[in-house]
Amino acid sequence: MHMELRWNASYTTVLASLVVALGVWATVFDGWRNDILRTLLLEPGADKLAHVLVYGAAALAFGLLSERVLPRVAWLVGPSLAWAIGVADELRQAGVRGRTASVEDLIANTIGVVFVAIVLYTRRRSPEVDPLNTNR
Repeated sequence: MHMELRWNASYTTVLASLVVALGVWATVFDGWRNDILRTLLLEPGADKLAHVLVYGAAALAFGLLSERVLPRVAWLVGPSLAWAIGVADELRQAGVRGRTASVEDLIANTIGVVFVAIVLYTRRRSPEVDPLNTNR
């Protein structure tokens, strides 16, 4: 029996959600001092890359999920929601001892979100050129 795996928006959403879950885990469980992930994130610039990836993944998941309800503006709704969560998280960190709000983190969040907004917009505008390959 031959089975073909087709990559679609559902798989992309699940994968993006797993990346977001990993980012949330890293934020909530900040006491993981000896964890290998923490060591990797302490490398110079690595935490900014993590911000780009996690908030980009959140924008992608929210954007793909909102396509069924708001197909014309999902490319804007999903990334906007992810960006708002990033702003709220940075503001929250300003009031938590041992954490700091960071403009650099917010810029990294924004880069990930804007990149995904462009991908979703392009995908919406050009269904024959689908960067996520979800039309097959």
